[in-house]
Amino acid sequence: MGYGLDDRIPSAATQYDLLAELSFLVFLTTVFLVPVAVRDDVAYVTNRYEWEPETWLWVTGAAIQLVNVVVVLAYVAKRNPDAPFRLSTT
Repeated sequence: MGYGLDDRIPSAATQYDLLAELSFLVFLTTVFLVPVAVRDDVAYVTNRYEWEPETWLWVTGAAIQLVNVVVVLAYVAKRNPDAPFRLSTT
């Protein structure tokens, strides 16, 4: 009949395929959306405050996997103190 418990549990290969597809989706998201977000924020900060960061430098750093975590944290820490979402208040 094919309606036993074993038929409802996905196989290990199916679970691996799903994990691989999700990992690829996360990879694509971080490669494209993080640099776009940094670029948009650089434009926002440049238009409203006196700090004019090097856009190409921050966007390039944000596009590199694993390095982008450090780059984004450094960007937030260096951001203008009057800008919203600043990491520190000093």
